[in-house]
Amino acid sequence: MYSAKSMLSCLLATSLVAMATAAGNEYLPPTKNGYNYDAPPIPFPTNQNSNPQPTPPPFRPAPPPTRPNTYIPPPPAGGPAVGNIQYKGVVKFKYLGCTINATNSRDDEINIRVQNAFRCSAALHKVLTSRLLSRSTKLRIYKTIIRPFLMYGCEAWTLTLKEENKLLVAERKILRKILGQKQRSDRSWRILKNAEIEELVEGPNIIGETKAHRLRWLGHLERMGEDRGAKRAYQGQPSGRRPVGRPRYRWRDVVLADLRELQASDWQDTAQDRGKWRVLVSEAKTHFGTLRQRSK
Repeated sequence: MYSAKSMLSCLLATSLVAMATAAGNEYLPPTKNGYNYDAPPIPFPTNQNSNPQPTPPPFRPAPPPTRPNTYIPPPPAGGPAVGNIQYKGVVKFKYLGCTINATNSRDDEINIRVQNAFRCSAALHKVLTSRLLSRSTKLRIYKTIIRPFLMYGCEAWTLTLKEENKLLVAERKILRKILGQKQRSDRSWRILKNAEIEELVEGPNIIGETKAHRLRWLGHLERMGEDRGAKRAYQGQPSGRRPVGRPRYRWRDVVLADLRELQASDWQDTAQDRGKWRVLVSEAKTHFGTLRQRSK
């Protein structure tokens, strides 16, 4: 009589022999209890005539979205060479804290100025919202510490209306933090309006300060010597042909438009007198730095 364990072992050995024979493996030496632990693994039969599955294509991320009518040229293959040194061509770079790009646009520079001003106001959040300091002290802190971050390099800016609005929005956001909210008659609170901010803050806004800085730099250029690099760039006439379309506003065109609006006659002679030119710059702050002037 065979035990149940022996019969189960024989059954399993018979099954393994049948599988090995079907796979073409005729070598399966018998061992104790029908097992052979040293034998090579039995390959399972595969259908050689079946078609393999196609390999999926590699994943390619979609290109980042770009704004319409905005062309960013690729970096040039080779930059200028000075002697045996070859410089790498780039799309944009930072020089003296200002970002200069290949398209000569100010979007990147304005965004960096706004971000730096917000970082500075966030670092001074406890000071600007403290009840221990008066409002005039907080405004003085803004004008002496935060506003220079927002206006760095503004003497060379040629601002569009969109860029001016972006600077004004950034300034009002910081001023609303300083001035706080206003209480209604029903004891609820609301943020201050633009006209209310102008009444509470004495002095011109950031646009008036920017245009006054440009006129101040214009007076320096007019009084410079002919051998100075800035004076040569100011009076230079570049050669070549312009692209098709309306020419972009130059820095000289913008400051001349400001002088025409101020009705400044013989401004080149006035620029030689520092005292008279300082009075003209002060008039520009008052004229361009109000909300009523921008609503015209």
